[in-house]
Amino acid sequence: MFFLEKQINIETQQRVNSIRSRIETIKNELNDNNKAIKSANDGIRKGIHIRTKEEDKLNKVRRKHFDELCKYIFPIEQVSAIEA
Repeated sequence: MFFLEKQINIETQQRVNSIRSRIETIKNELNDNNKAIKSANDGIRKGIHIRTKEEDKLNKVRRKHFDELCKYIFPIEQVSAIEA
């Protein structure tokens, strides 16, 4: 009887150790995945920041060109209104 209980305890302990080992393996995999995701997110954030800066530059150039164009268009409209 005592031998049987000891055998059951050993088997139970082995199962527990096996489960703990699997849990540790999964934790390590999750940590690796989290690091990869964080790295990817950092890269995406940098790309978004660069894109936003470039869009701002482009919008400034567009505004400048539009302002220059307006200098020529609106005086013509004023002259046309006066002539009509």
